[in-house]
Amino acid sequence: NVYFEGDYTSWQNSIEQNTFVAFWLSIRGTMPWLQPWIEECTPRFLGTILLFSEICLRGIGQVFFQNNPISGLLILIGLFIQSTRVALHGVLAVIAGNLLAILLRFETGLCLADK
Repeated sequence: NVYFEGDYTSWQNSIEQNTFVAFWLSIRGTMPWLQPWIEECTPRFLGTILLFSEICLRGIGQVFFQNNPISGLLILIGLFIQSTRVALHGVLAVIAGNLLAILLRFETGLCLADK
């Protein structure tokens, strides 16, 4: 407390009230709120497609130790910029791997990659 005067929690609460900061805090990390939001707020068929897309993007990100769908999307964009052929092979591989996990009835937590 030599260099900082004041209450840490009041400083943290004032920062979290800023909408941009609140948005940034919600997308960092593993985004645990995303899967329940997809399941609750979208129609069943669209929700299934979005959930599978989210699982695939997490799978791409996990190759680089990032369990976040936004990281997976950025990595996929980078792959498409570098080589469309490599990116398409990666997309086919992640879709096949996730479909196989679902068809073999792996544990739900493993398929959703939330742990």
